Amino acid sequence: MFKRHVGKLLFALLLLVATDITNSEARSLQEILSSKKIRVGTVAYPPMTQIDSKTGGYSGIWIDGPRFLFQQLGLEVELVETKWATFATGLQSNQFDVFVGGSFATPKRAAVSSSSFGVTGLPTVRYLPRPG
Repeated sequence: MFKRHVGKLLFALLLLVATDITNSEARSLQEILSSKKIRVGTVAYPPMTQIDSKTGGYSGIWIDGPRFLFQQLGLEVELVETKWATFATGLQSNQFDVFVGGSFATPKRAAVSSSSFGVTGLPTVRYLPRPG
């Protein structure tokens, strides 16, 4: 199943990274590329995102796909754990550059972020600050 959806996930993430981010709090694409690091917000949601209780390491399609893509772009991936209730605020306050996880696109979230299509059949979206 992972192989079937990884192409969609990678395409969606590439679109997000390539989008010109102009929110005053958000880092621009140029700033992300210059720093050679991208901060990816995530929420534990097994099996899509899992956190090993012994090592604190992350795994799952919502971790492995973005990590692979961003490493191909020469970026180190810093994972930032967040909560469902606060991930949109995390984007707005520059705690992370993109959010990768399943989430419903609500009018409130649409007002502050952009999203991609789902990759798993779930109402899955990837958020980043809305330009402008």
